[in-house]
Amino acid sequence: MKMVTVGGRIKAASVGLNHLYARSDAVELDKHLKQLRKRPIRNLLEAFFPADYGRLRQMMDGVGFYRPVLKTDQGMAGNFLPFYIDEKICISDFSVRRIISENGVVIPEPHHNHEKAVVDSVRKAFYSFELEEVASLIQSVDSKRQAEKGRELFMFIRPAITDSKIVFGADIISAVTEAVNNVLAKISIRARELEKQHGGTVQDDRVIYCQPDVYILADGSVAVEKINCPDVGFFISEVEDSLSPIFGSIKKIVYELQKQFFDAIPDIFKKGKAFLLTRDEVIENKEDVLEIKEIESLLKGLNALGIDLVVYPVSRVDEIPLGSKVILLNINYESIAAKKILDRHCREEIACYPNPFFQIACRDITGLREIVIPEKHLKAFIQLISSFPKNDDAIGNIRKQIENLLCKYQIDSDILHVSVANEVVPVFSRSLHSWRQLARRIKRHDLNEEVKIKIIPASPENLMITSDTGPRLHSFRFMFVR
Repeated sequence: MKMVTVGGRIKAASVGLNHLYARSDAVELDKHLKQLRKRPIRNLLEAFFPADYGRLRQMMDGVGFYRPVLKTDQGMAGNFLPFYIDEKICISDFSVRRIISENGVVIPEPHHNHEKAVVDSVRKAFYSFELEEVASLIQSVDSKRQAEKGRELFMFIRPAITDSKIVFGADIISAVTEAVNNVLAKISIRARELEKQHGGTVQDDRVIYCQPDVYILADGSVAVEKINCPDVGFFISEVEDSLSPIFGSIKKIVYELQKQFFDAIPDIFKKGKAFLLTRDEVIENKEDVLEIKEIESLLKGLNALGIDLVVYPVSRVDEIPLGSKVILLNINYESIAAKKILDRHCREEIACYPNPFFQIACRDITGLREIVIPEKHLKAFIQLISSFPKNDDAIGNIRKQIENLLCKYQIDSDILHVSVANEVVPVFSRSLHSWRQLARRIKRHDLNEEVKIKIIPASPENLMITSDTGPRLHSFRFMFVR
């Protein structure tokens, strides 16, 4: 796989790390964070807009308090920024940049029949983050519905820019390409294992493109957070917004990425019919507006190449004719219907892009250092991190036990992402409250579930982006094509 040397988007937390590092003493830190949860700074509250008071209280008391700081989610909890690639630069500039501006961009959810006047008013108010006005406009429309995604009228995103552009040169092209292909090779090995376990003949990976999320730190070091195969990225080209110049600059990058992606398509599909599979709820319940817009982008681009792309929900995979080529979007392989994809693939009735077992393996294989808590130690681990010590001495004792555990597993980062079932729980290892939220999440699931700790190689000192609330956790989303 080769990098598309255009650029991409930076996925950043919407709140900096300063308040998590406001106290060096563990006891004082938890006291400080307790007060902050009672009286959150506006930046934290904005990350959950348009949540109501009850929802905000719930988020501040639980793991949600850490999400806008320790993860790089899309939507209000994160910012996204442009970065660029220039092959003529030999040594990249890793100096720290500061976020100096952000705009608000509105994406109307497709489940609602929006009035243009309301959309225009919301778009104008949210552009400059007049959140009280936006909330008032939203409340005037009955929009609540039962759904996993897209429960509200709009999705809100926050493009931002730094005081100087981030431009990577030949050194990062080489380092990221090597790191990504190393992870892809491991994923391929795991996919073959899964395919054999399922009783299928080992087939090609059939990866047309993928989007790696990569940590690039201020010392130039590189670590692949995950390989998204495919996830969403082209959706940006389908978002209407004439107000935000920042969003416009990111859109230009996406247009160029699309061009190079579609240039690689004809050799694989030639002219003719192809199918695209997405989750049933995307089609039937109009959930996940970003995936819906991703599909719109793919339909336009492939149709322009003379490829007749037909979109099906996973539940209709049995209706796809023998010998068809099928593009897989973000499939939930836990569903019963998705098992049929695996069965038809193994019987070589359809050619899936990517190989579905490769897609499954992408969830498990990363370029980060990982620790799996052994099952025999899991109960003791949960008991330890669930502790509610009653005084400072007891707090110190629990802290010492956790530090010893981290030392034993050579965990040297304060920022951890812990995989529990299909959820990624962010943990700030200096805070006992944060550990307790992890314990609560683990207890929601079967204790036989694997608990995997991913070590995020980031600290306030080695991050390239800072802001008024301190250094921001961030990763760079690249695009690779076959």
